[in-house]
Amino acid sequence: MTGPSPVVVVGDLITDVVAVLAGPLATGSDTPATIQVSGGGQAANTAAWIAAQGVPVTLVGAVGDDSAGRDRVAELERVGVECAVEVHPGCA
Repeated sequence: MTGPSPVVVVGDLITDVVAVLAGPLATGSDTPATIQVSGGGQAANTAAWIAAQGVPVTLVGAVGDDSAGRDRVAELERVGVECAVEVHPGCA
């Protein structure tokens, strides 16, 4: 008996920036919030979920040549996603 067939996911790999409000919106003023930064993108998220199921998965995509791009690839590799990404020098 063989294991699951490998999957290739093609698409986006981005950094999500999410503001989490400390309470209800303060109309006409500022509402305190914390900022959370994490990996995102439909293809990257899909690849991570596939890897979590024990299925071999490769993400094909592109990232900027910056710390955020390197962080996103490292996060995916830590959860078992093989990353076949093109790094674009000089781009964020």
